[in-house]
Parts: sequence; structure tokens; C-alpha cells
Amino acid sequence: GDDQEKLKSALSDCLEEADRVLAMLKIMMSVAEAETGMMKLDFSVFELTEALADIVELYAYSAEDEKIQVNLKAGEEVLLEGDRTRLSQVWANLMDNAIKYNRNGGMVDIEVLRDEETVKVSFADSGIGISDQEKERIWERLYRGDRSRSRQGLGLGLNYVRAVVEAHQGIIRVKSSLNKGSIFTVKLPLGKRKDSGM
Repeated sequence: GDDQEKLKSALSDCLEEADRVLAMLKIMMSVAEAETGMMKLDFSVFELTEALADIVELYAYSAEDEKIQVNLKAGEEVLLEGDRTRLSQVWANLMDNAIKYNRNGGMVDIEVLRDEETVKVSFADSGIGISDQEKERIWERLYRGDRSRSRQGLGLGLNYVRAVVEAHQGIIRVKSSLNKGSIFTVKLPLGKRKDSGM
């Protein structure tokens, strides 16, 4: 019809959906690049705890809205060589999930542990947990668990997270029980890249 407000609303919906599809395609392309060893990484040396603190601050309002307490536990300074932007996307995704699938009034504990060769970053939450049947499937492209379908998302988050971690020669693991929360742990090497010249 000629209703201008309805036309504007329909166009707005179309733009929003187009942006969503574009975001999905970009992530799928990045994952495909990682799977073929072609993901482009912009390496630099940065302080890991500082990068994690930035993510905690970014999600402070979301956590506050859900009355979720976020604790960042880190000791000594950890200098990490990696793609800070892509790794920040990893931390943001894990933080987003820890809040999104938590309980009102719950907690998220982020812990940094290092040894001589590696650093581990774990995100532990008090949320709804993951069933044994779903634990392997959560890494699949476009997979969304039954209890996550009511939450907004593309189903690409953990697939992309694992791709970025593995592109950094790292590993990611999950421990979880239904209704008892989840712990996602990322393990990354601390050694300098052979081609870094550093």
C-alpha cells in the first residue's frame, strides 16, 4: 500500500536481515579460510589481561542487567603474540555465551593461568549447562541447541571461536553438566613465531 510508516518499517527489516546475512557470510568465509590454513592473522604482542579486562568492561552493562557477577582472576602480566582483534572476538563470544546462558544472579569467573610454554584462559559460568549429546555438536557450523533457539544468534559463534583458536595453534575445550554451568578453556602457545623476527 501507500502507508509510508509501514514501508519504512519493511525496509528497515530488510536492511537488518541483509546485515545479519552479511555478518553470517563473513564469519563463514573466515571459518573456511581457517579450515584451509588461509586465515589471515595480524600478529602483534599484547598484554592478555588488559585485553580480557576490555571485554569485561564491554559486557558490564549486559552482566548488570542480568545481575551476573563477573570476576577476572589474573596474576602476573602475560604477553601474548597473536591477532588481538580476532582473539578479542573469541573472548567476547565466550563472555556473551556465559552471560546469555546463565541464570539471573549468576556468576562468570574468568581465570588466566600460565606456565613456561602456554597460557590458559577459562570462562566458567553458573548457567544452564550443555548436555553430553550436544557437547561435540556445539562446534558445528550453524548448530544451535534446543535450549538456545529462543536466544538471538547466528549459530556460528563457537565454530568461529574454534577456528580462530586453532589458527593460533591453540586448542579449546569445554566441561559442562546440565543445570550446573559450563567451563570453556582456551589454551594458547606463548612462544614467539619463527617468522616473527622477534
